[in-house]
Amino acid sequence: MHLKFRKKFFIYILLFNFIVFFFVSLLKDEKKIFLKYLLFSRITNEKKFQDQKSIDELINKKFKLNNRSPEKYFEVSVIRKLKDLKNNFDPKSCKKKFIENPPNVNSTDCLALEISLESAPKEYLDACLASNIINIEERVKKIKNGDGCCSDTTESYIIHSQLIDFPVRELHAGNNHTFIEYYDEKLDKWKIIDTYKKQFITDDKGNFLSGFELFRKNSFKNVLTKSYFLTNEKYNLNTYFPNSKYAFVAYKLGDNILEVNELEEKLPNFLTKYLKQFFLLLIKIKPNYLLLVKDSSFYFFVINSLIIKLCMIFYFLINSFFLFKLFKIKR
Repeated sequence: MHLKFRKKFFIYILLFNFIVFFFVSLLKDEKKIFLKYLLFSRITNEKKFQDQKSIDELINKKFKLNNRSPEKYFEVSVIRKLKDLKNNFDPKSCKKKFIENPPNVNSTDCLALEISLESAPKEYLDACLASNIINIEERVKKIKNGDGCCSDTTESYIIHSQLIDFPVRELHAGNNHTFIEYYDEKLDKWKIIDTYKKQFITDDKGNFLSGFELFRKNSFKNVLTKSYFLTNEKYNLNTYFPNSKYAFVAYKLGDNILEVNELEEKLPNFLTKYLKQFFLLLIKIKPNYLLLVKDSSFYFFVINSLIIKLCMIFYFLINSFFLFKLFKIKR
């Protein structure tokens, strides 16, 4: 009799989890990413921040810094090249690398450009690296050879930046696109760069903009994009920062990619990439997000986040119930 009940509850557990994972697998990647933001973000609205510095203070309080050295993944020549670029700024040779030359380029902007050309030197076809490629060294090599999507080129950029202690952070825009923000110490300002589409973004006077400044703009009439890569593709900011009340940006609260990668490699291979990421987000090894939304949609995001979190709690409670019953029967 006990064996019969054990089998019964074991089947219930398998069936319940199969149904849940089946429906989640049917979701498009964009929906899965949006659910991730709702589950693992602190949601805030723009009216709480008067300027860039106020949001930077909040990000810095929660930011998980890298605690691993990336040097073992790179040849000595790459490290030396980036260090030379950092210490020896040549404004003439730098400005020549901009296809459309912005007037207010300084040494930090040039270094940001050089890191991008070193970390992701190709034109990409919008196909992310296969989820089973976890090893950082292998991932970086493939990205440099032209494989990967925006999240991959961003990852490579961050790791290269860590070689020379160049402060950067990851920014996700509302239409499923990943950007880099780098810190210009001279101007005390964060600046946005699209490492995938090879674009800097400035105002009509040539001043480099941050993601926060772009998010707060109601129109891109006086915003310019500056390419640093020969391409025939037109760049449309509205694609990534749509003028919608449901628009948002998500700041990733950490750059500890190497630590996360080490743990991902240790997790069982039968777990999918999304399950590994979910687990590491859950135990707060993988950085969570600061989700900045429009004032008009703040409660929409908060309510949806609450609903998703309640569903997650319900999911764990159901599994706990079945496991408790199974354990009780065994006794």
